[in-house]
Amino acid sequence: TDEGAFDPVDQLALFANPSEQPLRGSCNSTGLNRSPFITLISTDPVKPGKHHQVVKQINYDGHNGTVVANGGIEQPVYVPDTGKFYIAIPGDLAHPDDGWISVVDPGQHGNNDIKVVANIPTPGCNPHGLALGLDAQLFLGCNSGPERVMDARTGDILQVITQTVGGCDEVYFNAGDNHFVGACSAGAPGQFAMDQVDSQPIAFDQKLTTAPGAHSIAADRVTATDWVPAFGGTVCAASTACVAIFGGANEDE
Repeated sequence: TDEGAFDPVDQLALFANPSEQPLRGSCNSTGLNRSPFITLISTDPVKPGKHHQVVKQINYDGHNGTVVANGGIEQPVYVPDTGKFYIAIPGDLAHPDDGWISVVDPGQHGNNDIKVVANIPTPGCNPHGLALGLDAQLFLGCNSGPERVMDARTGDILQVITQTVGGCDEVYFNAGDNHFVGACSAGAPGQFAMDQVDSQPIAFDQKLTTAPGAHSIAADRVTATDWVPAFGGTVCAASTACVAIFGGANEDE
């Protein structure tokens, strides 16, 4: 499992399973786990000692409305405005610099109702990160190409953040200062940074150097701070792991 998202209406948790290698003993007759897939698990309460139900798994192998996700599968989000899940799908092996945002409809709680209903192409961006902001805005953290903001309701790209260079993994939305933040490249090999992008109006704010290998990110809306797990570099002491806490985009820290 890589990353996940939660649908509070249908009480479903969705997890992206990159499946870099088949899990031992788990490849059933349908070939599940031989390509990236998603798993949807019910979060309805269960009796003590009972497991939550695995409602459905969908293989991204080019069948049943899916794309061939042989370039991996990354960060998903749930969008209340549409009632659907959105999943960042990096480009396939033949088109490594492109990708898709895959849309999954949870239906009416039934296994057969859950299906992929769209795959929105993202040429020039193989998205690894995906975060939901205000007004159904989706922030795409691209590993290739600059970051961009999409309208989840239409699939239209609202703006490409040309001041960013890509190299992104996880992204997040800080509701404390209404900024998107991304764990991305600093523009030099092995150097990482946190990009801050204003959501209203959409505009690049600043790039802050983090540390080598810093590819996860989160935010606290109460204190309007951004949190990056890091190791070494200029943020942590040499050969030391830490969680670097940055002041929000409206701060001077």
